[in-house]
Amino acid sequence: MVLLMKEEISERMLKILVCPSDKSKLEYNEKKTHLICSTCGNKYEVKDGIPVFLD
Repeated sequence: MVLLMKEEISERMLKILVCPSDKSKLEYNEKKTHLICSTCGNKYEVKDGIPVFLD
């Protein structure tokens, strides 16, 4: 059995995720490689469809 990893985060998940720093909405950048906080501007990398919130 082969499982394919989805590269993007679903719209449903994007509605749930918030910035760990200030709890504001996160949005994809143009290339959909990072989530960016709409308030503080912090960037979080997305690897294999999973946001990385750790340094």
